[in-house]
Amino acid sequence: MNILGRNYIKSSGKLRVVREKNKIVIENNSDIKQKLIFYKSIKTDNKRLTINSVSNINTEENCTIKILNRKFRVIQSVDMNTKSFFSNLPKKVFIGLSILPNAKIEIDSLEVSFEKEDASINEYFSGNILLICPGYPMVKNKYLFSFIHSRVQAYKENKLNVDVAVVHSEYIEKTEFATFENVDYIRTGYNQIRNLLQVKKYDKILIHFFDPAYFQLLEPQDLSNTQIILYSHGTDALYRAFDVIGRPYFVSDYVVPESFTKTFALRDYYIKKYNNLPNVKFVFVSNWAKKMSEELLKIKYNNAEVIPCFIDEKQFPYTEKDPELRKRVFVLRKFDDLSTYSIDIDVRVILELSHRKCFNDMEFSIYGDGGIHDKLVEPLRKFSNVHIYRKFLSHDEIKMMQKENGIGLFATRFDTQAVSSCEAAMAGCVVVSSKNVGTCEYIDPKIGTFCETENIIEYADLIEELYNDPKLFKTMSEKMHDSVMKTCSYKYSIKKDMDMILSFDKTEKIKVPDIKKNPILSIVIPSYNVGKYIKGGVKSLLRSKYASDLEIIIVNDGSKDDTVAKSNELLINYRGKNPIIKIIDKENGGHGSTINKGIEIATGKYFRLMDGDDYYITENLDKLLEKLKDEDSDIVLTNYIEDFAVTAVYNPTKFYPNLVPGVQYNLDEMYYNGNEYGFIMFGPLLPTSTYKTSILKNANFKIDEHCFYVDMEYNLVGYINAKTVSYYPFDIYNYYLGRQGQSISKESYKKNILHHEKVCLRLVDYYTEKEKELSESKKAYLNNCIIVPMCKRQYELTTEMFKNNEHFISFDRKLKKYPQFYNNTSIAGRRVKIHRLTNGHFIWMNDVFIKLGKLIRR
Repeated sequence: MNILGRNYIKSSGKLRVVREKNKIVIENNSDIKQKLIFYKSIKTDNKRLTINSVSNINTEENCTIKILNRKFRVIQSVDMNTKSFFSNLPKKVFIGLSILPNAKIEIDSLEVSFEKEDASINEYFSGNILLICPGYPMVKNKYLFSFIHSRVQAYKENKLNVDVAVVHSEYIEKTEFATFENVDYIRTGYNQIRNLLQVKKYDKILIHFFDPAYFQLLEPQDLSNTQIILYSHGTDALYRAFDVIGRPYFVSDYVVPESFTKTFALRDYYIKKYNNLPNVKFVFVSNWAKKMSEELLKIKYNNAEVIPCFIDEKQFPYTEKDPELRKRVFVLRKFDDLSTYSIDIDVRVILELSHRKCFNDMEFSIYGDGGIHDKLVEPLRKFSNVHIYRKFLSHDEIKMMQKENGIGLFATRFDTQAVSSCEAAMAGCVVVSSKNVGTCEYIDPKIGTFCETENIIEYADLIEELYNDPKLFKTMSEKMHDSVMKTCSYKYSIKKDMDMILSFDKTEKIKVPDIKKNPILSIVIPSYNVGKYIKGGVKSLLRSKYASDLEIIIVNDGSKDDTVAKSNELLINYRGKNPIIKIIDKENGGHGSTINKGIEIATGKYFRLMDGDDYYITENLDKLLEKLKDEDSDIVLTNYIEDFAVTAVYNPTKFYPNLVPGVQYNLDEMYYNGNEYGFIMFGPLLPTSTYKTSILKNANFKIDEHCFYVDMEYNLVGYINAKTVSYYPFDIYNYYLGRQGQSISKESYKKNILHHEKVCLRLVDYYTEKEKELSESKKAYLNNCIIVPMCKRQYELTTEMFKNNEHFISFDRKLKKYPQFYNNTSIAGRRVKIHRLTNGHFIWMNDVFIKLGKLIRR
């Protein structure tokens, strides 16, 4: 529906609104932003809201669409001329417009609807090359990551079929389809691209910036036949030099924030891992950056290229410089509090020149803005020939500024290429800069304009020499242009980049070995409709250097997708007789049935499970296999990683920090109410547990079939029948969190409430049967860590997610057969007792009881 015809409220009388035929014209005749809100609310009912707008370019620059909650607070923003999809909105929202000062806008259409973005995504992602980056130009910010846009334009002109995806945390709950200068691109979240890569196979993936979140997108995928090209642009590969890169001005001892340093190990891991893959290439903007990264990370890049950012000879054309321009010097910088920009050096150079005869015949122009602008330029305000312009320049303004000046002062303490310096050199400005940075690869040091970084006198002497020698100035100007033309013009940057993309064709060959007579570890993969995940997960196992010690059992549970076909693809090139992969295709029986089948046919010394959409951390799996060869404990515990796909958060989870690695503990002595002598929080869990196969086989317990939540049965049975446990601090398992329909979601709990009830009662029943055989410690653990939480949760679900008493009465009557649990106050608190007394007739008031309880506790 087009909402332009709806009534509205304005933030000011200075906002003039006129409806003309099928469009709306709005004028903001004030010096501040003004707002217009269409005051009839839109009921989302938790559906995915779509906004599709059409306007002229002027409107795109001056107007933003806002989504507001019931209190008229902005919760989302979207640019004009995009088709945008929003999730996780309140049940009721309003749509508004924010108009910049003194702006006139025209909107042709503002459509609001409810649809999924699947069709738009399928229509857009039609190329064979995917480019992922954190940002892209837009009408409001034409120079945002413009160096990527120049490449994409060239790709399009040369018929490279590239899909562009801006992937950033800003777009976790929205997806926007946008266009800039005839380049269509999408702005979206991490999980959307992760899902895309699981169903669409690209020939090549180009990623700008080594962001851990981007590696996290790649990790679960089967990309063995895809070429991955990773482009570094500075800190992403030089983060271990951040004590220099991130140092503020006028600070000698800078401590890198812990929030950043704690990412170093993960960054190291990803770069080193991908460096060993044959189908991955790293691209740096300079040899200087590449070598520094190698020194910092203590590696040698196996497959790397050096390709500078493009310096456009058309955008920054060379014109022969009038010798008089040697008297005009400019500084063009960001004024953020980062000493690597070295504006303090530029200022000190100008101060030094102020003591020399040439100074009064010269002019200095300083451009840029940032957080400490005024502080940095303060010493120069006293000079009438120093002009300070607190603003950023457009490309056209930079072009004009380069024509009007002859010398660019670009002192720097750290630069991988220095694009602004190279642009100035391309235009024929004489660039005075610093030694020992990446710029020296693109502006020939033989020209003689690089100075020792902190040597103020040397910079000043050089500028004075240029002032005194017009001929030298003219010669250097020509050499500047020639140097940059031969190092980072189209031929040496974009063409080199395209040639590399087209010629890089390596793939990763992953072999399936024969299984050994006595495998060390059987890994069972219960699989239902996991066709798009299964190959990536299994290949994380096949990459193990001890793969022949594994037995991989894929149990297909009557999938309706291509799970079996994708599993069989893993064996296409296998030529032996007894592969480590076994594929069991059976009728649907639920998750429990696949575990039962896996236990039945497993032949390994030890046994583990892997969900079909998860994967193993190969390097750490190798460490575990080395330990399992000589291990004898019934249960071997390790760590796992929570992989939050939506937010791209990678959370290592460690439940056993108090256990000494490699020590065998008696399981009867492992629970003391959270005391460090035993399990503090949790004992064995599905992603942390490796069981002796014989323990599970001899238990003679069939896990419930056609039922969710049976992992708890698996945990209970293993714990009851095991006697010893050991722990190794390896992050083995990657647990994927973010797929719709997972059994831990709220919707799934409600849908499968009877499954949860069934498992609760099965746990209680099996425990009661075995109780006399159990030690007090085991009983305490099983009660407090498995049964009580499950039963308590069942009561919470039946009273908080339903308005009738049906499920509450059902569970309550069945649990009554087991008095020790029925009367357990940790399971049946005050609210449960009230519902028992009233036969559940007031469950619809449960929210009121909860609020009253909170008030009483105050």
